[in-house]
Amino acid sequence: MKCRREKLLTKISPRGKPVRSRLPARVKNVWLPEILDSCARKEISPAIALLKLMFLGRHSADLEAIVKLTIKAGVIQNDAGLAEICALYEENRAACERAITLSHPEPLTESMTSDARISRVRESFDRWVEEDAALSVALYTFGNPRLIQKATQEIIDLLAEWGLLGPTVDALQIGCGTGRVEALLSPKVRLAWGIDISAKMISAARQKLAGLDNVRLSQCSGRDLTLFAANSFDLVYAVDSFLYIEESGAELVERHFAEVARVLREGGHFVIFHYSYRDDEDADRRDVRRLAAAHGYSVIREAVTPFTIWDGVVYHLQKRAG
Repeated sequence: MKCRREKLLTKISPRGKPVRSRLPARVKNVWLPEILDSCARKEISPAIALLKLMFLGRHSADLEAIVKLTIKAGVIQNDAGLAEICALYEENRAACERAITLSHPEPLTESMTSDARISRVRESFDRWVEEDAALSVALYTFGNPRLIQKATQEIIDLLAEWGLLGPTVDALQIGCGTGRVEALLSPKVRLAWGIDISAKMISAARQKLAGLDNVRLSQCSGRDLTLFAANSFDLVYAVDSFLYIEESGAELVERHFAEVARVLREGGHFVIFHYSYRDDEDADRRDVRRLAAAHGYSVIREAVTPFTIWDGVVYHLQKRAG
C-alpha cells in the first residue's frame, strides 16, 4: 500500500500525466512531500507551507505550475491545513507570482568582510522594497493586509503577555523594515524607535508612520548601536532581522549583544525573533546561552514558537543588575 507521501505525488496528474515524472528528484523525494506533511501535522502554518512551495518554484522552470496543481488537487482538500493552503493561494495568487520574481539576494561568501556582508544585505533590502514594499519585509504574509495585521498583532500580543510593554517603556527595534511593528506597538509604549540599514526601508516606514508622535525612525550602519546613549531603552527587539546579523559573522553578533546590553537600562529586555538561518535549534540555543552569559543577560525564555502564521523562534533575555 502506498504511503500518504506517495499518494500526494502520484494522484496529481495534469492531462493524465503523473506529476512525479516531471518533478526534479530533490523535490519529489524530499521537499515537496515534507512541506505538505509538515503542514498536515501542524508543524508549520499553511502560510509558511505556501511560501515554501513558492520558493521551490524559483528553482525549476515548471515547478510553479506543479505547485498550483499540488495545492489545488482534490487529494489534499480533505485536510483542513492543506485546504487552507489552497484558499491562501487563491486569495493571494498575484502576490505568489510576484514573490517568485523578486530579485534573488546575492550570496554572502566566507571571503567577504563583515562590512561587505552588511553592504550586500543593505543593497538587497533597498532593491526589495523598491520592487514590492509589502512583500519585502514579511514575505509569508504575501503583502496581504489581513495577514500582515494578524502576524504583527501576534508579535505585539506576545510582548504584552510577557509584561514587556507599558506607558513608561522605551522600545527599540533592530531592523524595523517598513514599520509594520511600530504601527501597532506605538499605542502600547512611550517610545517606539526603529532602525534599519536600508535607507529605502526607512523612507517607506516614515511615509507609513507619519503622524505617530512617539515613533522615531533612523537609518543605522548595521555595525553597532552608536546612535544611542547608554541606558536609553527598556526593550530592544529584532523581528526576523537578527539572522542577517548572524549571517554576517560572529564578530558582528558579539558586538550587537554587547551594544544591546549597553543601551538597555538595568533589568531591560532583549527579544530576538529568529536568531539564525541555520535551521539548527541546538546550535542556536548554545550560541544564545554563551552570548547571554558573556554579556550580562539572563535567559528568560528560549526557542519559543508561539505564532500561528509565522514560524519565528523567539529568545527572551534580560539584562542583569550590575
